[in-house]
Amino acid sequence: MTRLVTEWISEIENTAARRDEEMKNTLGFGYNELAEFTAGLPPGFVNRAAAVYRVTVVPITRGLGIINTFPESVAAIVRTMGFNAFVTDAADVDGLYEASTSGADIVYMADDDRYLAMNLRNSRIDDNNIATAGGFAEILCRRSGDPEGRRMVVLGYGIIGRLMAGYLND
Repeated sequence: MTRLVTEWISEIENTAARRDEEMKNTLGFGYNELAEFTAGLPPGFVNRAAAVYRVTVVPITRGLGIINTFPESVAAIVRTMGFNAFVTDAADVDGLYEASTSGADIVYMADDDRYLAMNLRNSRIDDNNIATAGGFAEILCRRSGDPEGRRMVVLGYGIIGRLMAGYLND
């Protein structure tokens, strides 16, 4: 698994909105629409969810330790999508407890092995590796036209590459 480093994400809080606009200008859709395409949701679903769901990011210190600004970076992206999002003061299990007792509907958290979103309303858990691979495949298909019958190459066959190849073969 590729391990993020602080330098890669340190500016996300300041650049998330600009990156969303760049995606809209370059690809014709932004974070919200990409999430909808990837999850098979109807148009406008994310905007409607943002009006009623509260999102919390829980810092996790397991393994090699916390990546500076990671929780704040995730919260910034989620806020750019229109959600009310905050980072818990507590970390790890205590942070999850804080999230659940402070009215969070969705909880994001990541350690060295897994990055998850948990919907506390319906008990659904989503793995970021699957969402990332689906998002990359969705962008590729939308930008290249109908991939049916076409050959595509996935460079790299790690976790995301394998999952992306699976999406493209379906």
